[in-house]
Amino acid sequence: VHPRVENVAELLRRSRGMAIGVVTTSEVQDATPAAVWAHTRRRAEYIEIMDQALTPGQQPDVLLGGGTASLIPRSETGSRRSDDRDLRAEFQAQGYTYVGTRGQLQTAMAGGPPERLIGTFHLGNLNVYLDREHKGLHPDQPTLMDMTEAALAILERKPDGFFLMVEGASIDKQEHPLDGPRAVYDTIEFDQAIGVAKRWAQGRNDTLIVVTADHNHSMSIF
Repeated sequence: VHPRVENVAELLRRSRGMAIGVVTTSEVQDATPAAVWAHTRRRAEYIEIMDQALTPGQQPDVLLGGGTASLIPRSETGSRRSDDRDLRAEFQAQGYTYVGTRGQLQTAMAGGPPERLIGTFHLGNLNVYLDREHKGLHPDQPTLMDMTEAALAILERKPDGFFLMVEGASIDKQEHPLDGPRAVYDTIEFDQAIGVAKRWAQGRNDTLIVVTADHNHSMSIF
């Protein structure tokens, strides 16, 4: 988003005072989640995008996904940063609860939803649903459903309503290399996350759920 153009977070905060949530299975600095709060002309500027999430007016109240590499100081293994900033601590200093595993997310929610929450559960993108849930390879990473439920539990307490973006990011990422099974299983996970939102909204007359794609692929499975 050009700096002279309001992004979604800025527009909704200014015009309606709404809370903002971002949930994704990609790195939280990836194109779709970052478009909610960041100003940049290059989607690859992950560090600059992440730093902007600390800017008042742009900050999501809930930010869940991958991308720990852009938060941790260069001294830590896997860091993408060239400085010694630890954004986990900086978010906590601004009143956020930080979580880094599925268990920590469950613990944070068990005591009553925190006011603001940031969770990054992998240095990069989360592993795909087939590997996480059906092969048991990454048990410390939450599902898209887990993250959606947590985000809704926090955001529903905000008095002026909220905007929540939930992305099943690896449908696209698995279709690029034509990995049919992993693309299909991530589509199933996304469908289940939509189910979480629909059950939450059932009986309400103040909620709009929009399901769309940023783009699509063609895939032939033989």
